[in-house]
Amino acid sequence: MIFNRTIGLLISATLFLSSCNEDKLSKNRSDFDYIEIKGDLEGTKQIEDFIKPYHNSTEVELDRVLSYSKRDLLTSRGTGLLESPLGNLLSDLVLEQANERYATIDNKKADFVVLNRGGIRTPISKGSITQRNMFEIMPFENTLLVVTITPEKMQELLEYMANSKGHPMSNIRLQIKDKEAINVEIGGKTYDKTRNYKVITTDYLQHGGDRMYFLSDPIAIDTLSYKMRDAMIDYFEKTDTVDVKLDGRFSYAK
Repeated sequence: MIFNRTIGLLISATLFLSSCNEDKLSKNRSDFDYIEIKGDLEGTKQIEDFIKPYHNSTEVELDRVLSYSKRDLLTSRGTGLLESPLGNLLSDLVLEQANERYATIDNKKADFVVLNRGGIRTPISKGSITQRNMFEIMPFENTLLVVTITPEKMQELLEYMANSKGHPMSNIRLQIKDKEAINVEIGGKTYDKTRNYKVITTDYLQHGGDRMYFLSDPIAIDTLSYKMRDAMIDYFEKTDTVDVKLDGRFSYAK
């Protein structure tokens, strides 16, 4: 039966895949009409026959192998750990892909990445990494952007992280002691409490998602016009094999 619990994923994927070659999309207005459906929709063979070609082509594209993982890439959800292999991988690839794009804007470069633990919906199992995995991990249409924050907002960010259960980060290291962030390094350098920092994040978090309000009123916002899922796909397509381990970027002080 074509109509099943994966239909939402298939519809989202079809819309995404059918628009991959369109650089810019805009929607100025929307129209709709009510369509009355009579009878048993699930048993309507005409509808099944109509959808089947789209369903089949989408399934083939979703199962396309992008890369390979040498190990299970787990999330930190429900583990009590501050970092996770998949969280580290996603934040690292976002740093790489987003900074490549950001470099085209006056040759700029962001300092570090902050994502959210809850935004990573599923792990990746050892073996082939497919395009379907991208939609399962990131079913949201989150866009990457760069926010420039003040020293005061940066301090709020560190306080938030010190009192959280851990969120994916890249190019920043910190330890937590007595609910305070200590031994903070950004880009391999000691954290400077007097300077502004450029943070790569998602539009969801910039709008206060997960109560990250320190990102909500930045000095500047540079929109990269780049979906996080697109960044993931681009990275895995050019990376034959991934092998990720924890590196202590986010830990409790001993």
